[in-house]
Amino acid sequence: MLKKTLSFVAIIVMTFFGACSNEENLPETKPEVKPEVARTISLTVAIEDDNPNTRVSLSEKMNGGVALKWEANDELKLAFVQGATIKNGTATATNITDGGKRADFTINVPDGIAVETAFNLYGVHGGGVLSGTIVTLPTNAGSATSLSDVQTRKDAMLYFKFENFDANNPPASITFQPLGSFFKITLKNISTTESLNNLQEARLVGINNTGNTNWAYNSVAGGKTYDLATGEFKNTDTGSNYLSFTATNSSLSSGETMTFWGWYPPITYEEAWNKKNIWPELQLQLRDANTTHTTSFNSKRARTTQTAAGRSYYFYAAWNGTQLEFTDESFSSELGPNEYFVPELVSLSSMLTANQIANIETMIVKGYLNGTDFATLKKMPKLTYLDLKDVACVDNTIPKDAFGSHGFLHKIATIILPESVTIIGKAAFKNCSDLTSLTLPPNLITIETEAFENCSAMSGTVIFPTSLTSIGINGFFNCPNEVTFIFPHTSLFTYSSQMLPNGATVKVPSTLLEAYKAAPGWMSRHQDKIVAIP
Repeated sequence: MLKKTLSFVAIIVMTFFGACSNEENLPETKPEVKPEVARTISLTVAIEDDNPNTRVSLSEKMNGGVALKWEANDELKLAFVQGATIKNGTATATNITDGGKRADFTINVPDGIAVETAFNLYGVHGGGVLSGTIVTLPTNAGSATSLSDVQTRKDAMLYFKFENFDANNPPASITFQPLGSFFKITLKNISTTESLNNLQEARLVGINNTGNTNWAYNSVAGGKTYDLATGEFKNTDTGSNYLSFTATNSSLSSGETMTFWGWYPPITYEEAWNKKNIWPELQLQLRDANTTHTTSFNSKRARTTQTAAGRSYYFYAAWNGTQLEFTDESFSSELGPNEYFVPELVSLSSMLTANQIANIETMIVKGYLNGTDFATLKKMPKLTYLDLKDVACVDNTIPKDAFGSHGFLHKIATIILPESVTIIGKAAFKNCSDLTSLTLPPNLITIETEAFENCSAMSGTVIFPTSLTSIGINGFFNCPNEVTFIFPHTSLFTYSSQMLPNGATVKVPSTLLEAYKAAPGWMSRHQDKIVAIP
């Protein structure tokens, strides 16, 4: 809470009305007392248990979070902005109480800032030098080898901003905002005999993000800053393609674990890779001084939303003597029953035995597929359930004839397509006569000609994402007309010849109902079955 301190100065004012030859008695003038706006402001910051964002002594909580609290002599760096005038100052924590949850700061408004007029006040804890409103981010924020190291170095940055600050009527409270996130990697050597040697660094490396190498904003030393006034990260063109973490020891014996800690700010959406992925897909690398020792064969999916500042993100990995793998927190494989990770294109067939290809019925695939890999899946005669949600396809496309073609009958009954897919190729599922359940990707743009033609067992509802712009000729031709097709688009969707089964129910927004009923294609094939989305 901000507390206002006022000092008062008594001023005696004497008024004269010119020369007075009669020396008349003038009325007594009373002193006028005028308040002077304080140049010293007392600031108290209190933090609740469930909101650790503004405590700056770090400890790991039982639930895996990071608890912070004020420490003696913690310093706030301050910026006072009034028009073109910018002044810097500092304030030091005192009177720390309530187990570190509460601290007082005394702020002295510097000369050159008129306290009678509103000004903008910015504050930051942690990081480097504050010059004007520009604060330098920590150098090599991943080189802290422990959480206490992060604390000692003051890597974790917190900030606040008050615009139009009125020193005569200061705000009643203050809120700090975290500027970055904590990252922890826990690595275990699960080999029964082998030691992991020459270990100096771990990296979370971006993959499949061609053309962008600066998503990791603070991964290399020097020069990166944040503007407290505009809320913008500066020098983003000097970022890197990885987050770096320093090893606590140079070797890891059988059965031992090692942790890596770091603090990094997120990159903002405007600076995101291709405006799609804030964080690219990540692999883990273990390195010595100059080379990569090993790389995880699996990866973490790309993020379309930025990491939440103030949160902690944990990664677990295991090395078995030959391979490195992202795992769950028990160091068990992330791959469950029927799960297969394809680490590179054209490698699925080499991962499967002839017996597996002949007999697998249920399959969850992660990793990378191209046309050759789809050809392997197509050869699996008993495969009925296929989950490809976490797969990255070449050109974000399900290739032509992936599971279907003229005269070919595949037993696939349920398929979950990759979330990243934007195109379903020509005849990709044509003649898949057992296909009953279909989940379309959220960013799908095109369904090409004959893609689902003759899927005679299809049932239920097919919801087309609003990103879809076209369905090719015969796209769903000769599918059962009991299937309901939903078009949530806000404008009329163009009908291609026989793209849907004749007489199938079509649901559209109520505002477009009459337009659909009158439009070519829709009018002749579905007029009586076009209804409004509830």
